[in-house]
Amino acid sequence: MIKFFRKIRQKLLTENKISKYLIYAMGEIVLVVIGILISLQINNYNEDRKERRLERDFLKKISLNLQDVLDQYSKILSSENQRRNQIDSFLLIIRNPFNFKTSDLDRFYKPLWFFQRFTPNRNALNIIISSGKINIIQK
Repeated sequence: MIKFFRKIRQKLLTENKISKYLIYAMGEIVLVVIGILISLQINNYNEDRKERRLERDFLKKISLNLQDVLDQYSKILSSENQRRNQIDSFLLIIRNPFNFKTSDLDRFYKPLWFFQRFTPNRNALNIIISSGKINIIQK
């Protein structure tokens, strides 16, 4: 292909057809510019596709983290409901100490001092922020 264009160029120059050579040169420049623009467009498309894939991966990870948070929250809520029931039983024992045994008091007293800490799973969010690619996520 290059030899073909080189032969055309040399033929036009040897025949002193400068105006045709300039038209040919402009056409070659236009072809090169069009090729560069096409390659830039393809590159932009590929980069955008990679970013969308990364965005989907980030959103899936965030979704999994949120599901973990909901699971953890529901377990803590269930545990706290049991704890509330034990506190009610403990208060009942304190109000009527003669109707219960010491072992009942001990059984309901121990759980009063146990607290569960809620620590949300932020791994995906921390990864996204530390990677500096948080702007990938679109509305």
